[in-house]
Amino acid sequence: MTKTAKPAQRARRPPNSSPETIDLGHLPDLVGYALRQAQLAVFRDFLRSFSRFKIRPVQYGILTVIERNPGLKQQHVCLAIGIRRANFVTLLDDLEHRGIARRGPSAHDQRASALFLTKKGEALMRRLRQANKDHEKRIAAGLSEAERKLLIRLLSKVKTSADSSDS
Repeated sequence: MTKTAKPAQRARRPPNSSPETIDLGHLPDLVGYALRQAQLAVFRDFLRSFSRFKIRPVQYGILTVIERNPGLKQQHVCLAIGIRRANFVTLLDDLEHRGIARRGPSAHDQRASALFLTKKGEALMRRLRQANKDHEKRIAAGLSEAERKLLIRLLSKVKTSADSSDS
């Protein structure tokens, strides 16, 4: 015996419910919706590009900040990237376990740990930067260089506006 949908359920379901035929209403005109759809597409490409390194976007951000600011304290990396300390500790533990990053004594604060890349982490970052260049080229392929720079400026303005409304 097969179950069939109740008449009320059948009436609500679009006849062709493929993503291309679903009426999204005003969603495509919303900044947040457009940003989320773009983010999903960018993350899918990032994950494909970086899967061989077993690196996720947040890890790439952490490694980049540590590489550019050796000796930075954990709390400053958290603030710079916008991740909660509890989440950061787990992420850093994984990077440290993999031999990519390490905690060391802070030159300015005996109570805090400073963060550094290991030699293995430095070598990995060289490979990750190249993978990221290729990734950026793919995701911005439909944009001119001027459009790409404009998009980054506009996204920064959206972030600034959203951040200022939090206060």
